[in-house]
Amino acid sequence: GQQLHFELFDFSYQILNIAEVEAASVVQTPKNSHFAVQGWEALLEAMKKARRLNNHVFSMLKARCPLEEKTACAIKQSGAPLHRIRFENTVSAFETLPQK
Repeated sequence: GQQLHFELFDFSYQILNIAEVEAASVVQTPKNSHFAVQGWEALLEAMKKARRLNNHVFSMLKARCPLEEKTACAIKQSGAPLHRIRFENTVSAFETLPQK
């Protein structure tokens, strides 16, 4: 739930996903190619390190709060809720105020 939201809105996750797909589908160019961007490899390594750290944090949270993850399962990959969870209507705080 929260991890999917985090990955959806974290720009580095999107860049890493694109880079991993491109690396798997495109023939690697030599290091001295003019297509290589200076600092790109270092940026990707920093993003991978951040992803590993975030995944570790989320795995610790799942271990400590497993029920929270089951409730959050009602969220699609796109971030939109599935509306499987129903909440009962509660009385408004204004309705419980004493009348003068």
